[in-house]
Amino acid sequence: MVNGYRFHTTSKEKCRKTQNSGVVVKGEHGNNIVDFFGVLEDIIEVEYLVGKKKVLIFKCKWWNTEDRNGLHIDKEGNICSVNFSRTWYNDQPCILADQVHQVFYLNDLRLGRNWHVVQRFSHRNSYDIPQQLDKGPDEEVYQEEEPSINLVVDLNFDMPSLARGTLSLHMLPSNSVHTNAMKVHQGSLWFMMMTLSMMMTLMEINHSLTMKMKTSGLMTSVSQIGPLHFIFFLNFLVVY
Repeated sequence: MVNGYRFHTTSKEKCRKTQNSGVVVKGEHGNNIVDFFGVLEDIIEVEYLVGKKKVLIFKCKWWNTEDRNGLHIDKEGNICSVNFSRTWYNDQPCILADQVHQVFYLNDLRLGRNWHVVQRFSHRNSYDIPQQLDKGPDEEVYQEEEPSINLVVDLNFDMPSLARGTLSLHMLPSNSVHTNAMKVHQGSLWFMMMTLSMMMTLMEINHSLTMKMKTSGLMTSVSQIGPLHFIFFLNFLVVY
């Protein structure tokens, strides 16, 4: 595991379905800084006798991307393809492991043959978080004790009056309230008397109709309802 990536050599992943040998590193070619694409061929561990420090070195095969015959960039889709049939810097195959990032190579179906599309990615478990300088133990954390903004509130203003002074109160005499109550009571009695009178009239009409229909031998649906139901039915139609 280097830089959050798991690397395998090309010889180790021949019997595997996964691909972990693609590498890319930035370097100088001529007077320009370019991306060097390649594959990992061997991993070398160098151990120093003094201090017992170890350094990992990757031995890689670099693809020649100097011109269009080795590198093709699709500007519309921002797709980069390299040609595996061309190599360069064969005399400088080694690079420090901590300078390398991982890439995948996919077959380029449009260009075909030895062309492969370069797929860059970021490792799922590594995040590019900017580093912050640690403060010394004697340094105090600065904190403002007073707010930097001064708010001034003017309390000397006229409050609107909430009293309903525009309404005038009128006192009603007690005899007028009693007179209105008597009028409401008399109206209710009058309505009840009219209702009873109407019910009695409807009962007499229903009785006379029933007797006539029995003597004539005709029994309609109205007579079969019954005198009492018929009275309430007619009363409902007249009142409402």
